[in-house]
Order: sequence, then structure tokens, then C-alpha cells
Amino acid sequence: MAASPSPLQVALADDEPLARERLARLLATFESVELVASLGRGAELLALLKRQSLDLLLLDIRMPGIDGVALAEQLQRLDHPPLIIFVTAYSEYALEAFEVSALDYLLKPVRIERLQQALDKARKVLQLPTDQSASLPSIMVESQGVLQRIPLNQIACFIAAGKYTVAISDSGETILSQSLKQLEQQLGSAVLRIHRNALIVARSLAAIETLDEGTHRVRLHHFPLDESQLPLISRRHLSRVRAQVAQLAL
Repeated sequence: MAASPSPLQVALADDEPLARERLARLLATFESVELVASLGRGAELLALLKRQSLDLLLLDIRMPGIDGVALAEQLQRLDHPPLIIFVTAYSEYALEAFEVSALDYLLKPVRIERLQQALDKARKVLQLPTDQSASLPSIMVESQGVLQRIPLNQIACFIAAGKYTVAISDSGETILSQSLKQLEQQLGSAVLRIHRNALIVARSLAAIETLDEGTHRVRLHHFPLDESQLPLISRRHLSRVRAQVAQLAL
């Protein structure tokens, strides 16, 4: 029988005692979580991290002294920073939170289903090899009022659709508010422009397929998409895509 995975080592910081108690009760329902500390200030959490390493932190954003965002910025300087999930009543801080590489963003009162999703996401990231989990590119999306990060390795391509962008994966389509240009600026070399209306995730590029009359489209690793979903390559971008395929073959 395979051994059970070791529990996530978790600490939380929130200056509101009732909020701390409620979140601690929710965490206690998960056998896969060990709550190491429940603290009221960011400075207390910094002191704790000097003594021991943790897998995951649940942070309020608005706290006296060091707030959650400032604390997250300091933690990124550590050799092995813990993952961070923000837990707050203020949705307007979401963009700021993801700029400091937060894994997820939960709004109070926290629903146990959303907490479960966030904890599952943390465990998946922690199971990656260290070099992958430390630099895993991701995008921020909002779906049904929930703001979350999606790793790029779950996405095949981005297609322009009017004022919006559609992210296509093997699990379906997600509407994004960012334009292709904004995604290109945000993600850099992690994505590759293949058409004025399409970006692909560079590491998913498998091959170039030639169709009738010299038209070309991409083939992507790990994504069994319908042929109608595979984006075409424009003549303007074909040479760059060929160079990328050649580079990946080395």
C-alpha cells in the first residue's frame, strides 16, 4: 500500500481573532493539512519562518504593521519561499496580490469548497520538481466571480475574440479580459505569436502541419484538441514558428 502524502505545513496570519478561528476550523477538516501556527501579525510570521520552513501561508492583506502584500514581497527573497494564498474581504486587492506571485485569492467568508480548490492547487505545485514549481508561469482569470491563477501548462493557446480573448485547454474554454498583446507582454517568451489572432504556449509546440494551398497550422503536445481548434500560422509568423520547432528539437 502506498504511503499517504505528508500533510501540508501551513500557517495563517490575520489580525481578526474571529476570522483566524473560523479559518483554523475549516483547515482542521482536512487530514492533509497541519496548521503549524495561527498568528495575528505579519511580523510574527516572519519570526516563525526564521525558525522553520513551511509549505503554505494563508494571509490577510490588511493587517497592522507589515500587511500581507508587503510580507509576500519579503518572502520572495527567501531561497525557498512558501506558497501564498491571500484570504481577505477586499476584492480590490486582487491584482496587487497576484503581482507578488500569490497562488490564489479567497474572499471572506471563505467557502470550504474554494479552500479545498486552493489547497489542491498548492499540493499540485509542491509536487512539481523544484525548478518547475519555482518558475511556473501562470495567468490570472476571473470566472463566475472567482479570481484564480491557472498555470500555463494547462493551456494550449489563446485566441482573440472581439474585445476578449479565449484560453483553450483540454478541459474547455475560458474567457479572459486581457488582449493578446497584454498577454504577450505579461508572459514574454513563454508564449509565441503565430497569427495576429493567436498565441500558443511555447512549450506545448510539437510540430507544424502543412495543409492545402500552403496553409500551415500547429500541432501541440498533450492537447487532444479538435482540428477546428488548432490555430493557423500566418505567413508573417511562419519563419519564427519554424525556428521555435527547430530549437525544441535540439
